[in-house]
Amino acid sequence: MDSSNQHILFIHGAWHGAWCWEQHYVPYFEANGYTCHTFSLPKHDSPGQQKGINYLRINDYVQTLKAQVDRLERPPIIIAHSMGGAVLQKYLEKYSCEKAVLLTSVPPNGVLRTTINFLTKKAYSYPAILGLNLYHLVNSPDKAKWAFFSDDLPDEELGKYSRQLCAESFAAFLDMTFFRVKTNYHTKIPMLVLAAEKDNIFTIKENQSTAKKYNADFELVQGIAHDVMLDTTWKKAASVILKWLERN
Repeated sequence: MDSSNQHILFIHGAWHGAWCWEQHYVPYFEANGYTCHTFSLPKHDSPGQQKGINYLRINDYVQTLKAQVDRLERPPIIIAHSMGGAVLQKYLEKYSCEKAVLLTSVPPNGVLRTTINFLTKKAYSYPAILGLNLYHLVNSPDKAKWAFFSDDLPDEELGKYSRQLCAESFAAFLDMTFFRVKTNYHTKIPMLVLAAEKDNIFTIKENQSTAKKYNADFELVQGIAHDVMLDTTWKKAASVILKWLERN
């Protein structure tokens, strides 16, 4: 399919901002003819702790996404990562877009299993969650590496990315823990669900279930971790997305 005059709107996940797309994905997709747009969710435009972020809800993020879509001259392709996938799923309950891509996304039944996984594998998750301070789940290179990246990510890149991570809303986390999605536009537009083989956050099975719920296409990218847009083999995931866009 001709990519000329097609717009891609990227929505980032928890702890991230627009910067995570601008490193690799924006140049890659613009080089392939797409017009790309990024934005940071409220209080995600600066690294570290963010005063007042804990009160933001997933619906606040949905309304931010809608405002970004409304600014565009035509319905975009929306590519959403992780928590951004939860925002997109809720957005599609009421609103549509040209195509949707969920990258290592929050599944429709929420993050309870993921939370238990953190609690059983990482002792530092207890004070972070009990203290309502989710930044402490990612506030060091080692923590960020386990959550988002492959072991072979160079230390220089790991340090660069981990320094840009920010706090995340505990209210939004609770929304995703008890998450429910009413299927609507999800099945009326082309949708791709992409899973990462080395993902420590969401399992391949969870991503397969997401694709099944929405009657979406499913792709598994081997040898890549949760942050498919920043990890060492980011181009492998990007090429899978590009080929899917061209077919649909």
